Amino acid sequence: MNMCFKHLPCNACESDNSRPVSSALLPQRLVNSDCDGSSISVVRCENCGFYYADPMPFWSEEDACSLYDSGYFTEEWTGWWRHTKTELNPQKRLELIARHTTAEVPLFLEVGCGKGYGLIEAAKKGWQVYGQDITNASAEEIRTKTGLDIFVGELKKAGFREEFFDVIYLDSVIEHLPQPANMLQDLKQILKPGGLIYIVTPNADAAINRFRDLIFKLLNRKKSSKLLPLEPPYHVNGFSKRSIKAVCCQTGFEIRYLTVCSGANEWRKFKNKSARLRLIHLLYYPVYLIGELFGAGITIEALIEKKPQQL
Repeated sequence: MNMCFKHLPCNACESDNSRPVSSALLPQRLVNSDCDGSSISVVRCENCGFYYADPMPFWSEEDACSLYDSGYFTEEWTGWWRHTKTELNPQKRLELIARHTTAEVPLFLEVGCGKGYGLIEAAKKGWQVYGQDITNASAEEIRTKTGLDIFVGELKKAGFREEFFDVIYLDSVIEHLPQPANMLQDLKQILKPGGLIYIVTPNADAAINRFRDLIFKLLNRKKSSKLLPLEPPYHVNGFSKRSIKAVCCQTGFEIRYLTVCSGANEWRKFKNKSARLRLIHLLYYPVYLIGELFGAGITIEALIEKKPQQL
């Protein structure tokens, strides 16, 4: 793989004050990369609570296409979760966006669109829709079924005009980016003043993660529940409500809506679970439920606005 590793300050608040929370072993396929040492660390920013890999892996575009190809999603969903993931969640989020946007027919972009659940629902609402993804794994299927415009490649290469979009949608994207604040700055350039970005990302400080970390500590395992930078699903950073606020402050966005939700129905998502996984879900269920009820669920959802230019 043609990748490199770089030591970076916190990308959410630019602080250089962090502490290690776990190790992440370097897989055998990466031992010939230019990473110095046999492992990297997962660190936590002491200023804003942002979790990130240090040193940070930077994938080449070719490697990213390989990592996130059609085999990336291997779990078989239950009918309930398929309906929730592909229809109910995007519909709920777009309804919230519709209440906040001033555009009559919003120009809508889904970044890292994958299977395109957000852009398909936006098209059903009559919005003018565009999509972007790093890999062609699902883009051709979306084009064939819907006729929607999907750009395959890095966002900067798409050639979108400045201040073009009213709404940009990112579902499970920013946790994969070495420098998510840089991505938000790039999106800011193509977003109209007063335009909106909807972000969905895992909550690194979820109650279930804290519980797992306690178990790892008791078992003396040098592992963190927060991130798996070099293994599927390749999350190289992890946000909390605090660090989401920090990155929005740094990049000049105003938060219009912020919630931490989900978790209690985690056991209902996947088919064909082994007896071991069923037992784990049974043991974890009270923790998921408590987390969801008390604001420490597994998912962060944020609607942020590009502040109009002051005269």
